[in-house]
Amino acid sequence: MIAAQLHDVLEDTETSLEELAADFGYVIADAVCYMTDGKLKDRRARKEQVNTRLASLDLSEESARIALIVKACDRLANVRASLHSPEKYFSMYQQEHPAFKQAVYRKGLCEAIWWELDNLLRLSEAS
Repeated sequence: MIAAQLHDVLEDTETSLEELAADFGYVIADAVCYMTDGKLKDRRARKEQVNTRLASLDLSEESARIALIVKACDRLANVRASLHSPEKYFSMYQQEHPAFKQAVYRKGLCEAIWWELDNLLRLSEAS
């Protein structure tokens, strides 16, 4: 829950990784760091950068497991919200989904989240 609450804090505030580690420990700080988009202005470049990082994570590391679960949950929440906002947001998530899933999905890890995410995106393609 803590990592989920803090998942955007490094990219949206002046909080440092060291401050996170001091307040919440290295497991949480590392998980948040894994999920953090870089400071690049171009969304596509930011997503490629974070996807490369997430794809390299090892599930034996607790911080990595937390980051992958939170990242999938965050994407599901964003896709759900995009169903009630301008169509461009949903379309953006739809276009990003293959690369996102390739980077974040790990067999056996939060399968129900992936099932819903895949189905939301697929069902809307058929509409």
